[in-house]
Amino acid sequence: MEKKRGGGGNPLDAYLPKTLHSFGKQPERVDVTKRYQDTRRSTSVTIVKKRKRELTDEEIAQSQASEVGIADAAKAVTDLDAVHPLHAATGYIVVASEKPAGPRIVEEEYEEQVQVEEEETDPRFPLSNEIRMRGHSRIVTALAVDRSGARVASGGADYNVKFWDFAGMDSSHRSFRSVEPCAGHRITAVNWSITGDQLLVCTGSAKPKLYSRDGQETAEFIRGDMYLADMANTKGHIAGVSHGEWHPTARNTVMTSASDSTVRLWDINDVTKQKHVLKVKNERGNTRLPVNTCAFSPDGTLIGAACEDGSLWLWPGGGPYSRPKQVLRGAHIGEISKICFSQDGHTLITRGSDDTLKVWDVRKLKEPIKSFPELDSLGSADCIFSPNDDLILTGTSAKKDEGSGLLKFFDKRSLEFVKQIGVAAGSVSRIVWHPNLNQILVACSENVHVYFDPDTSRTTDHRPQTTDHRPQTTDHRPQTTDHRPQTTDHRP
Repeated sequence: MEKKRGGGGNPLDAYLPKTLHSFGKQPERVDVTKRYQDTRRSTSVTIVKKRKRELTDEEIAQSQASEVGIADAAKAVTDLDAVHPLHAATGYIVVASEKPAGPRIVEEEYEEQVQVEEEETDPRFPLSNEIRMRGHSRIVTALAVDRSGARVASGGADYNVKFWDFAGMDSSHRSFRSVEPCAGHRITAVNWSITGDQLLVCTGSAKPKLYSRDGQETAEFIRGDMYLADMANTKGHIAGVSHGEWHPTARNTVMTSASDSTVRLWDINDVTKQKHVLKVKNERGNTRLPVNTCAFSPDGTLIGAACEDGSLWLWPGGGPYSRPKQVLRGAHIGEISKICFSQDGHTLITRGSDDTLKVWDVRKLKEPIKSFPELDSLGSADCIFSPNDDLILTGTSAKKDEGSGLLKFFDKRSLEFVKQIGVAAGSVSRIVWHPNLNQILVACSENVHVYFDPDTSRTTDHRPQTTDHRPQTTDHRPQTTDHRPQTTDHRP
């Protein structure tokens, strides 16, 4: 019989290798403390640096003897395993002429371990331990965890969506299903429904899709008529969908944004036509303005959208949608990759390609409350609030082989930097801090990193409720009645 997914009480047990027992042999005692030590997170990162140095006489002599170039001579010395500083180099670049009059200089690359933080001791941050969920072949661009913490979905630039049984994974940490929603289109967003029974998947195509918990496609949204000039008259998007979310309280309502200058609200019971269309325009009002992302406020009373030109748009959650409630042009210099509402109902954060994170009060949207600069972004940076609404999180980007992506924490009240951790080589593209599990999931390059603390990360029994489907039996035996006359005791 196939083992059911979703069983198992402690999600942290998934990080521990399972012990196999042979017949007639007593189970081996597993040292859980040692197993968790194996997942302890490193507090240093590897940085690739460059340095210049003068070639040695040996390298120059070998170059002259073999009549090869300086760079080839340096490589030959390295390949011969010579005891030389170049031995540790991973690459080199010749910056001098082949036969210079003065010293001959080469520029080489080398790796250096840099301590970026102290050991984790603050219980507010579940960062002491780390595991990695591998499976994508290109950068992870979308990440979501359902409310129970039992299912994780990730999407990437490899065009695939992977489903992970977070409560029942073994030590290999592999997904149980992989699907390709639309061939040749990267995944732009994944988002679980309120009940966790359906997953909204958005891709670079114009047609979002719905999937079940087990990765089976259940619906495909309609594509609009691209020849209609007024986007309000089309039944669906006509360009690539950039983001999508479920309504926080209305279980059948989803929202999507796209490069066709619209945000659309849908009823999942009828995906042949959207319910409402929210339109944006450029400053001149004559050309289309791609919408990069959208978001509901936690109570659903506000809808926000951010565009390619750095503008920020707000509508009332319940309508009317014909005109936005507020529009701020130039909120960022360049496109905005993410917006997120706070639980307090009036604080909003935005992440831009101008390497900044900005904090706004939606009641006074003219100027940001705070702007955090020098946060490297390669176009897909994320930002979120912590579950208790006390912290702001964002990620930074790094070019391939040029450093590590960082996860940074800021205090929401004081608006000051708190701490940072190095994640991995590459860029931090998505962040999820699950409120029930108290675990932080970070998408960086091709991997999903899961940070947790065995002492503070919560556990939940994700096993599905079972129902006894056995047919009910009825006792058809005739009922018997005692017809003997009732006696009464008349004694005084």
